[in-house]
Amino acid sequence: MTIINQAREVVITIEMQIGYQDPVLLRQALKEAYPFERRKGYRYRAWLGVIKERIGGMRPKKPDPNQLTLF
Repeated sequence: MTIINQAREVVITIEMQIGYQDPVLLRQALKEAYPFERRKGYRYRAWLGVIKERIGGMRPKKPDPNQLTLF
């Protein structure tokens, strides 16, 4: 099993347990569920890549202040 597949399994498991209703809680659970030893190198980049692929990243997106409100 590759590192990316290991990371994907953990992320999907956490997503199913926590859900998407509370994004802060989901991100905290993902932070605590990191399956590898050190947060450094290829494994960490693969972990963050899987999280970005699944939920859009660890940081919530801030609204663009230059965007006009249409409604």
